Amino acid sequence: MGRQKYHGDGTGPFKGEYQMKPRGRVFFSPADDQYIIAVGTWIDHSPEAIDQIIVEFDLPREKTIVKKA
Repeated sequence: MGRQKYHGDGTGPFKGEYQMKPRGRVFFSPADDQYIIAVGTWIDHSPEAIDQIIVEFDLPREKTIVKKA
């Protein structure tokens, strides 16, 4: 489930060239029992994306943190 829904038909939230799409990763830390959303500074311009990521990956909000690289 790592791909953007509807990415092929142009209806997804991030359209355009690959290089212009925001990128990040989702990790799970068993030692901390915590999910980590690792993103770049682009998140400052699109903070609503955090909720979209949490919903897309079905992450538990109380165990999810965001780290900017």
